[in-house]
Amino acid sequence: MDDARPARSNSRYRSGAIEIDAMQRSVLIDGAPAKVGSRAFDVLLALVERRERVVPKRELMDLVWPKLVVEEGNLLVHMVALRKLLGPRAIATIPGRGYRFVMPVDEVASTGSAEPAPPSVTIRGNLPAQPALFGRAQDLDAVEALLRAHTVVTIVGAGGIGKTSLALAASLAARVDLPDGRWWVELAPLTEAAHVPSSIAGALGMQLPSGRMPNEAVALALAGKNLLLVLDSCEHLADDIASFIDLLRARAPNVRLLVTSQESLKCRDEQVYRLGALAVPPNAQLEEATRFGAVELFVERARAVDSRFRLASDNVAVVVDICRRLDGIPLAIELAAARVPLLGVHGLHARINQIFNVLSGGTRMKLRRHQTLRAALDWSHGLLAPDEQTVFRRLGVFAGGFTLELAQRIVSDERVDQWLVLDLLGHLIDKSLVIADGDAEPRYRLLETTRAFALEQLAASGESEAMLRRHAQAICELMTAIDEDFWHLSPAEHSKRSSAVHELGNLRAAIDWALASEEDRTLAYELLGRCWPVWMLNGLTGEGVERMQQLWPLPPNLPTRIEADFCLAFARLNKDAAREEHWEAARRTEALYRKLDDADRLGHALLVFATIGAVRGQISEAEEALREAEKLVTATAALRKQAALAATQGQCYLQRGAPQRAIAVFRRQLELYHCAGDILGEYVALGNVGSAQLEAGDVDAAVESLRKSVDGLRKINAPYGVEFRLSALAVALAWRGDDVDILPLAREAFDHHRLLGVTFGPLMAAALQHATRNDARRAVLLAGYACCKLPLQEPPSLIALPVQQRVCDCAAAKYPAAAIEAWMRAGECLTEEQAAAIAFDRAPLDEMPSEQLSSQST
Repeated sequence: MDDARPARSNSRYRSGAIEIDAMQRSVLIDGAPAKVGSRAFDVLLALVERRERVVPKRELMDLVWPKLVVEEGNLLVHMVALRKLLGPRAIATIPGRGYRFVMPVDEVASTGSAEPAPPSVTIRGNLPAQPALFGRAQDLDAVEALLRAHTVVTIVGAGGIGKTSLALAASLAARVDLPDGRWWVELAPLTEAAHVPSSIAGALGMQLPSGRMPNEAVALALAGKNLLLVLDSCEHLADDIASFIDLLRARAPNVRLLVTSQESLKCRDEQVYRLGALAVPPNAQLEEATRFGAVELFVERARAVDSRFRLASDNVAVVVDICRRLDGIPLAIELAAARVPLLGVHGLHARINQIFNVLSGGTRMKLRRHQTLRAALDWSHGLLAPDEQTVFRRLGVFAGGFTLELAQRIVSDERVDQWLVLDLLGHLIDKSLVIADGDAEPRYRLLETTRAFALEQLAASGESEAMLRRHAQAICELMTAIDEDFWHLSPAEHSKRSSAVHELGNLRAAIDWALASEEDRTLAYELLGRCWPVWMLNGLTGEGVERMQQLWPLPPNLPTRIEADFCLAFARLNKDAAREEHWEAARRTEALYRKLDDADRLGHALLVFATIGAVRGQISEAEEALREAEKLVTATAALRKQAALAATQGQCYLQRGAPQRAIAVFRRQLELYHCAGDILGEYVALGNVGSAQLEAGDVDAAVESLRKSVDGLRKINAPYGVEFRLSALAVALAWRGDDVDILPLAREAFDHHRLLGVTFGPLMAAALQHATRNDARRAVLLAGYACCKLPLQEPPSLIALPVQQRVCDCAAAKYPAAAIEAWMRAGECLTEEQAAAIAFDRAPLDEMPSEQLSSQST
């Protein structure tokens, strides 16, 4: 927080017609002086100087009224005056966070100098911002030490005890070399263990395919990685998480795991750290009380909602007793401290005594911790006004958080309008029943214990069915908007994937509810037909395909639009797979959009149909669809849609054996993505160029293009696209014969392709390197295995039969043809695990089963 009042600045600011002169303490509008009071000017200047962030109410009041205790109403009076002066949209209210000046500042001139900001240290990964940690210094040191010494650490403790906050702090503080990052996976919103792998994959930006066990796919993808994986809130999935961790330890030994749970998982290598309550002072000495975490937390949370609150000799005893009565449980303390503005600390103490004493046979009994927490929620809920209770219980329908807009859309009704929802949401945040994350565009959430309680209240009110239906309908509207805007997404939206990423939990909950509802089952098909960008941009196409596969074939009575959208999404997510049902879906969607006379969607459907046709080798049908698509996707179409057309054209040219023409259209794809400002698309297109250059035999150019593509996709943590470019790069380097060890790169490519069931490229890259290093038997075995897995295509590409031939030529220089033929046939009998061990782990060949590596001539 800044110590000086904002009026001490020497800056001048201009925002449109508004000019603010800090030195002269004046505001000009269209060049004319505006009447603004001294305190209102201080409020305005404080917000303008901090326009890059949200300014909390407490900070703003301390800036404008330093060393004074004032009511919050004073701030509201000046805020109303400023909005009348500047317009209602100049200053945004962020519920539960504060205020922000949102008008653009065109010019800033300063006569003073500012100290440079200290350099920041970037940690790779997705760890959330670290919350304040009270009274946990020893716990933090202990967990950090366990993380350094062990690969699986579980923080165990009661609900609301602070496991998540400690895990986050320990993840940031861990002094361990983790070149592949520190990754946070929130499991509390999940209701089924089947969603755990896709949640992990989504957090890490990986894509899981259909057709392979998800746990196995994640373990294979993490093999060879050196990273920290934090699994938060595992108790409701404990057995399944334990099995997954055992698998992960076997397949990915360099992955460290930090887990939070209400019980130990009893999995392999687990080290348990039992987290107790915050320390409570043994007595009520003012000098000592604030050294204890429970009191420190209470004081901080009380001051956050009431800037006048101070711990003093006249209240320290009751504060200490409140913390003691709440067993030092952080969540219960936060809920209690939030009531200080309403009850005062002494009134709060009196209520605590009434609620947390349980008499049985005249003997006081101390509640167990989970009972204490439940009682705290009951009590805090009972103190809410009726409208606050209504909003609180309805917010329970959200899984994984929500935006203000979604809350207003779902929670409001004829009695509680959207603007009242905004105000009441702020009240619930102040009362610690709702958490606000982020500053500029915050998301809101309930802790899972609180959400479970809210859902109980929703059921008790008889509103569950109506609210869950409204939630599913609202999510369907959001998915429809994302789908319809897909070709027009801004670069920032496409790269950050904000709406697509954050609403994944709500999407899953909406689909599950709709599928379980006989009356609303059609809504599930509509949701799945519209949400394909969410699966793709989260790297979770495998989950999307699996959910749609379970509903295929479609029932006969679906509305035409819903059936068409479902078929397009099903085919779109599988356009590189060429399975029969995807081909059928592509055919069906083309016919349905013709029936609907929807030229825009028909163009998209034809591109998908042509791509799948090319992959299946049905070139004539693919090119017929492509010619019609070219008439619909014209130069007036969205740039990204034109880029998709170029990609399909390039695919067809490659299948026709015309790599030079493919290179030209892939360069066109690159140019279109560049004009659209789509960085991810640029790197994907550059990889397409490199693959086509490899097909054309221009290996040097292919290596350069593919290296830039892979480096770029890694840099932006792309949710898709890196796997095929990695494979092509590994093959190109091996084909060129670079004197470098390409096995680590080939292994990384293999781990990606293994998930998709297509491992030819990276295995042949490894085979080429082994051949050039005089390990002919190993190389030929791999060639035999890889080529028997190669999909048939005409004409054979550079990375197919010619690679196999080069491996065999290297072997023929030293070994007889009979031996090479025997090794090729033995390679065909290898399992995928054995092939991987031979290729990347240099497994001794004499340890392979003799019947597989012996001659097959008999």
